[in-house]
Amino acid sequence: IIDVFDSYNLSLYQINTLEIVQDSRNRWYACITVKDFPKQISGKGSVGIDLGLKESATTSNGDKLTTKQTQKWAKKLAVAQRAKNKHRVKAIHAKIKNSRLDAIHKFTTKLVKDNALIVVGDVKSRSFTNKRTKLAKSTYDAGWFELKRQLEYK
Repeated sequence: IIDVFDSYNLSLYQINTLEIVQDSRNRWYACITVKDFPKQISGKGSVGIDLGLKESATTSNGDKLTTKQTQKWAKKLAVAQRAKNKHRVKAIHAKIKNSRLDAIHKFTTKLVKDNALIVVGDVKSRSFTNKRTKLAKSTYDAGWFELKRQLEYK
């Protein structure tokens, strides 16, 4: 028997698929897809997004997305790695990932609600992550792929 808290009012929709998954920290989640999810009405404006390393994204309106999560946790992560505390290392990596995803989610949701047209600059992130540059850590921390992915599905 599984207890479910219906925080998204799923009882109003017809469930299409349900998948139970486990993350790297041994936590369990239910991934549910529904049929005929209602479309959200977007705003009337338009905005352009410039991707960068110092600020992950800057809009033409002046809004900025900063996802420098790795630097915030770097010292604690280094201590846990030197101590060979695998459980703590996993937990810190999960915190970095979740805080980055949360910041990107909030940023993209605001953009989609306010704008009907969103144009994103094209950056070849592969060229920043090769062995000849020192920008790999900043490139991965910026989360460009996740930003683009979330904008596409929203």
